[in-house]
Amino acid sequence: MAGEWPHQIDPYAARSVETVSDRSGSGLCFSLVSYNVLADSLLFSNKDLYPQHNSQYLTWEYRKQRLLREILSLGSEIVCLQEVEQQHFGNHFLPRMRENGYDGVFMGRTGKKTDGCAIFFRSSHFTLVAQQFVEFKRPKVRVLDRDNIALIVRLEAVASDTGHSELLCVACTHLLFNHNRGEMKLAQTMVLMAEVDRMARLKTSDDGKDVMCPIVIAGDFNAQPLCPLYHFIVRGKLLYGDIASKSMDGEYGMDWTSRSRLPLKEVASERNRYLPASIGISNYCVFEKQLAKSTDTAMHMLRLVSAYEHGSHEKSTARGGDDSFTTRHLLSCCTVDYIFFTPQTPSPVWWKTSGDIPFHRTLRLLARRHAVSATGIPEDDVLPNALHSSDHLPIQAFFQFTAPKY
Repeated sequence: MAGEWPHQIDPYAARSVETVSDRSGSGLCFSLVSYNVLADSLLFSNKDLYPQHNSQYLTWEYRKQRLLREILSLGSEIVCLQEVEQQHFGNHFLPRMRENGYDGVFMGRTGKKTDGCAIFFRSSHFTLVAQQFVEFKRPKVRVLDRDNIALIVRLEAVASDTGHSELLCVACTHLLFNHNRGEMKLAQTMVLMAEVDRMARLKTSDDGKDVMCPIVIAGDFNAQPLCPLYHFIVRGKLLYGDIASKSMDGEYGMDWTSRSRLPLKEVASERNRYLPASIGISNYCVFEKQLAKSTDTAMHMLRLVSAYEHGSHEKSTARGGDDSFTTRHLLSCCTVDYIFFTPQTPSPVWWKTSGDIPFHRTLRLLARRHAVSATGIPEDDVLPNALHSSDHLPIQAFFQFTAPKY
């Protein structure tokens, strides 16, 4: 039966931590986990994805302790979870995490959905300064008509020995799954970038000008590496005019401009503006009273990179990226989960504008939990299984607060 191995040999377990850079100076350090824990409501409404699984391993009673044990074993100071059932947050995750030194916040999806996103933080390291609940669904907006959400917090870290404090903006999201609605995934991402931009902006005490605190955006983006949506996030710019809606997330390959699919310029809310003016978010992904126009181009100024390397077009498979994955079930084995952050050194692919807001602090990537490669894992070894109680795997990155080098 799928998901069972002799003597509990676990092909997913050999995930050591890969060092990326050495710690330098006295900047505070922390690690962050992102994990889609597979909501019960979604598991049982999509049981066709798990036809050969032992039904025992799919029950919440079996899964809940294993999920918690896996999360706690990683020892991160910040934990971002997706697909958390609202009732399970209240009666399982929050009380058990508090018993282990964490506090947390939750936001449920809108409409009739019963799951949502949660962010936990270790109380001895961080305190909650602010939070923002982001509903992507907007009345009468075609590109924003689904019940996905994002949860954003601003945390303060204080060093117990020196009393030095750091601010950090953390966002957790779960974007739309539907591969045919790429135009909506772009719209949701633009709203997310605008909300993160607003939460991360700080006023300096000297001249009152805006600066940005460090940012981490984690979650299930339902998009594969090297696809247009991924490029938008890590480059800060996307010429969306001729990109096919079905090509946005990479599920149908890397042909971005297939003429057999509806280009995004045909579904944009207004000419020279992707989102309607009523939302107040410009194509620069900021809230503005006087919206700037930008023909068929979406941009943001958050200067993000991925904590994981995802190959290049030359090294990529037919569907983009390498053969590592973060989710594996009957219909899919690919990477859709990411941790994006503001790095210490600039990325050569960033799109820079005259309106860029400086970061007064950034993050150095110290290490990351190794991704899992599909090579050598039999096709029927899918998730969830006896040892891993979600159809996703957790990803983890280790950071240090540091001064920017740009």
